[in-house]
Amino acid sequence: MKKTILILLVILISGALFATPEIGIPYMNKPTIDGKIDVNEWHGASRVTGFHLLGGKSLEPNKSVVYVGYDDENFYLAYRFYGPSKPKGVDKGKAGAYWEDDTLEFFFNADEKEALYYQFLLNCSGGYAVFGYNTTGENVNGVGGKAVDLDALYKTYISPAYSDLVPPADALWWEGEISVSWKSLKFSPQAGDRGFLFLTRDNVSPEYYNSDYGYAESSFHEKDKYSTIHFLKDTAVARMDIDSYDKFEIFNPTGEEKVVNIKSSVVIDGEVQKTFEDKVKIPKGGVVDYSLNDEFPKSIFKLITETVDDKGFLLQKAESDIFNVDLFSYNYDREKDKIIVNFNFTGAPVKENPYVDMRLMKDSDMLVGFMINVTEDKRFRTFEIDMSPYPKGNYTLFCKRVVNITETITK
Repeated sequence: MKKTILILLVILISGALFATPEIGIPYMNKPTIDGKIDVNEWHGASRVTGFHLLGGKSLEPNKSVVYVGYDDENFYLAYRFYGPSKPKGVDKGKAGAYWEDDTLEFFFNADEKEALYYQFLLNCSGGYAVFGYNTTGENVNGVGGKAVDLDALYKTYISPAYSDLVPPADALWWEGEISVSWKSLKFSPQAGDRGFLFLTRDNVSPEYYNSDYGYAESSFHEKDKYSTIHFLKDTAVARMDIDSYDKFEIFNPTGEEKVVNIKSSVVIDGEVQKTFEDKVKIPKGGVVDYSLNDEFPKSIFKLITETVDDKGFLLQKAESDIFNVDLFSYNYDREKDKIIVNFNFTGAPVKENPYVDMRLMKDSDMLVGFMINVTEDKRFRTFEIDMSPYPKGNYTLFCKRVVNITETITK
């Protein structure tokens, strides 16, 4: 059987997947800091997804999800990291080298008018350290790349599924929660205040990699790549879907109906080719799921999406590089017991180096994966998947980050 697939795919390119994004930090109810993410407790927080490897070469191999919010007393952050093995790390004290462990790092400045900012390192054992820096390169109040002691509460939790590694990869995770008092930060945020937040994940086991949300080219100390944050109050919360750039969950924790404006722009070769806007009403205390239901051009383009509340406050802004072309055809050759996959990138500009991530799955297990590089001189690509090691049955062929596309192969 031969089949051609029209596919909408987020491409992994050697450029920014989410270049210097903007995040609204909502006012939320105080969560219990016990290391376990309670969905109800964090429902009013912003959700950040879309981490990619340092240097922007590809999306990270395992998902990262971060939640952020605040109230009058504290700044709150929670995270969940997925992976194929148990995380590694020990408590190294208040000034330890936690970047040598499986760790979340975040660089945080709550007030853009202040030069002082902090680097938090939180590892999987529950150990953490905080270092203070100055955006001018000089010490502020004696703090400059030195360990500082803030009033923070940090707890972690490791999924018990790690004990036998039987469940699928998405059932393997470690997570944590932290609160940091505004009193110790000497700041009290008001709606409209701005700062920055740069999120990074250090992974050491089973393989070493760094990933971030923002776009660092070579190191994490590149402040012009840090995400801008805006403190919000009495407003809705727009949260991008964990697995897809074009879907949003919009939550309204307030006691009155809210309206969110969603503006999306298609940018090709640096120029805006198309813009479309939607207004979404969210009832008080309600949740609305929203999708970008629009026909995109068959091309490589940048999609810039902004969500703004009815007061004009930016809730979230993200830039996504999209590849929307007639991408591939496949044929299962029963005699050879192989799947033959053909890629055709004719008609789409290839100015960067996109990577297509294709996977063969059996139920929730990945059997084999391919990272296919596409360049101007490699517009036609063919490769084979040997099915002989696998028994008869149904298999799934799909590209990572595909929107609503999976293909079933029957052997």
